[in-house]
Amino acid sequence: KPACVNLEEIARLKDIRVPTAVCHVYRQTWGVQTLKQMIDAGELGELIAIEGRYWQSSAAQRALGETQGGGWKNDPRLSGKFDAFLDIAVHWADAATFLGGAPKKTVVALSHQNAESSHRDTHVQLQMDLTTGARAMGSISKTVHGMGNLFEIYAIGTRATATWSFQQADQITLGQGSKSQHISRKSTELGSRQSPFHATGWIEGYIEIIRQHLLEVRGETFKPYPSLSNHLEL
Repeated sequence: KPACVNLEEIARLKDIRVPTAVCHVYRQTWGVQTLKQMIDAGELGELIAIEGRYWQSSAAQRALGETQGGGWKNDPRLSGKFDAFLDIAVHWADAATFLGGAPKKTVVALSHQNAESSHRDTHVQLQMDLTTGARAMGSISKTVHGMGNLFEIYAIGTRATATWSFQQADQITLGQGSKSQHISRKSTELGSRQSPFHATGWIEGYIEIIRQHLLEVRGETFKPYPSLSNHLEL
């Protein structure tokens, strides 16, 4: 069971009262926000599970000599003791727990295949029992050959399943029985407030987090966004 973080450091961070945003951008995208609305409205029935994956190929590319080495990330004094686990897995876990509830038990399996340095995990399998009774299961990797930036998440309910993928950021697939339909984004409320399909990508999440953070700092009405206080539990 790896010691992932310094618990004394977490305790000190809990004393911080200054509003602090955390840029876990997928949670603030239209897709994940809409999945949350569907779950809360009961459109999917009782939530069974949140599943999905976050796959990249950076470690696979370096293992084949296609790209240069990782530089500072090969030094644990600079990068910490982990790679994919605390770099991109937390993004998927944040979205999953936002949809399904806080984790009460977590099991993590790490692989170091194709790693440049012994401390750099490249493939993560993550399972969480959630306080709502649902479960979450994610596959997170930097060594899946042929991948760009594949982030997808499934909300599986008793009455329907809803799926969102970052590669089709303005569309949700809703399945009921053997049938499926696409729900296209029409809202311009989030982020840059541009029309759908403008291809801002994950920058949209950054813009939305910063916007809500500034509203809070200014004492104005704001909507929940990823913050330091709720991420310390994660």
